[in-house]
Amino acid sequence: MPFLTDIDSRAAIKGSRDPLGAQAIWTLLGRHVVGGLTTNTTSVRDFVVLLLGHWFIEKLDEAGSREEALPVFIQWEQLASYARFQAGDTGFRGTTRTRRFLEDGAKVTISAQPAYQILANQKIYGLWGLYTQAARSSGLLEETDVRLTPAARDLAEKVYRDLLGRETVGQIVELLGKRTATIRPSSGDEKLLAAVAKALGIKRKRAPLETTTFRETLAWGGPGDAKRTNGLQKKLAHLLVAKGGDPRAGLDATDVQALAKAAGRNGWGALEARLGQILTAESVIAPATAAYQFVLSRDGADLATVVGEIRDQWGAALKKRADAAGFEALKDDVLRAVRDPKTADLWLEAGRRMGAGDFGGLVETLVELNRDVMWKRDKASPWVQVTNAKLDVHFAEERGRLPSAEQLASYWVSPYFLGALRTIALELGEE
Repeated sequence: MPFLTDIDSRAAIKGSRDPLGAQAIWTLLGRHVVGGLTTNTTSVRDFVVLLLGHWFIEKLDEAGSREEALPVFIQWEQLASYARFQAGDTGFRGTTRTRRFLEDGAKVTISAQPAYQILANQKIYGLWGLYTQAARSSGLLEETDVRLTPAARDLAEKVYRDLLGRETVGQIVELLGKRTATIRPSSGDEKLLAAVAKALGIKRKRAPLETTTFRETLAWGGPGDAKRTNGLQKKLAHLLVAKGGDPRAGLDATDVQALAKAAGRNGWGALEARLGQILTAESVIAPATAAYQFVLSRDGADLATVVGEIRDQWGAALKKRADAAGFEALKDDVLRAVRDPKTADLWLEAGRRMGAGDFGGLVETLVELNRDVMWKRDKASPWVQVTNAKLDVHFAEERGRLPSAEQLASYWVSPYFLGALRTIALELGEE
């Protein structure tokens, strides 16, 4: 009998539900200030795993191995995950299966075969799928070939090889050269896993070359950042480190306003302007998202009743939150992002409705926007439609609670890659 296993919560890609097509807008604007990182690339240690995986692939190539790169990387990611878990680090994707495999017996199988993968699909949801492009953009992997850049290879040769030790490096190369291998995490291979955990930075101070390399590539954007953000990512990283705070806490409008003001005080007008555009876009995207999610939670309700509920909750706060004129000025960027004049016009209309305090028009525009986005997304059905003045919801939203009028002032839903940069920048610090 078929059955579904438990979902590994770390495998889920955040923000994949995008009924209004907002992701295209915040992605375009976010890339003006964060050129390489993604919403998922928030761990320096994960980048170390990626770097070492490609280093071992190169070692196998030098030894004359004919094994393909991807299966070897999948096996290395598994080995690294068992080492991390045994050393007390559970902050990585695949912890659920890693724990289960360790609990199943004294031996653990290292293999790219689906039955032994630590995620439902390691290629897609593991570091190969989620970190490779960011590593390329940041200068750890070559742009045209999935190989280490000289800076990354230098780091592997000068730091990680010594941390692992020659014997352990040879053991790992031999293990990865087999399509299927077994290790005994608690009864024979403790030394191997401890060496891997040490190389990955668990319970040791980061080496100066590590900090310098990762700061210049990940936090500052690498050698290609001059082309991607004109150097704005490095300046933004400086501001984020200076501001400090808890990297696990989410950003809101107040935080981004503070960053924009700090950029202005430093004389970084271009960065201030870009952050201002992000603030403007989110002043429309955030209320639109909240209102639409609320609509999705009200299946069967009268449209007029739902409009009244949103009006009663927000009142004049909506007009204060939404920078309708500023959003109108972003029309070229919106069109470039969504790549369709009708979709862009609907987004601009939503901003106008907010600026006018027209709650009924706003809900109608959002319903139409979703219909437009879904149709252009493989001609899918809209998530909600209005039938006989009632809401007919096809995709219910259980979390459709409206923020209060006070919360709306700083309400924020889109990442713009700012959180990822803050996490990385705070971990690496300043020079």
